[in-house]
Amino acid sequence: MKKIPTAVYILALLVMSLVLLRPLLGPGFYVSDDGEWMVIRLSAFFQSLRDGQFPVRFLGRLNNGYGYPVANFLYPGFLYIGSLIHGLGFSFVDSVKIILGGSVIGAGVGVFLWLRVFFSPFASFLGAVSFLSSPYLMFDLYRRGSVGEVFAMLPAAWSLYAISSRKMWLLVPSLGLLLIAHNTLAILFILYLGSLLLTT
Repeated sequence: MKKIPTAVYILALLVMSLVLLRPLLGPGFYVSDDGEWMVIRLSAFFQSLRDGQFPVRFLGRLNNGYGYPVANFLYPGFLYIGSLIHGLGFSFVDSVKIILGGSVIGAGVGVFLWLRVFFSPFASFLGAVSFLSSPYLMFDLYRRGSVGEVFAMLPAAWSLYAISSRKMWLLVPSLGLLLIAHNTLAILFILYLGSLLLTT
């Protein structure tokens, strides 16, 4: 039997991801617990950044004009990346959707490559599909609308791949991105990644 190239599995993962991300392709932003607030915060963050505040700490437009120091404790990664995407001409809604969609696709590929270090391509593909369709990820994406948590899956998956494949040059940017993606998940993942580093 002819061996299926790795690129075919990755392409299949991309197709699977697009099926799962179909609600992102519609107009506007779907109703979720936090998603719409993240769009609002991104727009206020971009305004503060454009006004010369760097690093952005205080979103002056929010809280009925009294301002909101949310940037002091909210994970800042998606806000800076979203501002960059918006600066390229995308709306704030589409900027958040691009971050969500790109994170899911990138994390799925990262999980596949990580599992591929230990398992066959087909088993790794099934593992990545299981991750992409997991209730946790779908609930985070479509019910909670937690942009930071979904975004954190991308560097977390690539950090696992970097350690397992001994590509340490990839670990530093992955960990850096993880730290700004989501505070709480970064702590949890770094504890696990640290133990993984000690045992490999």
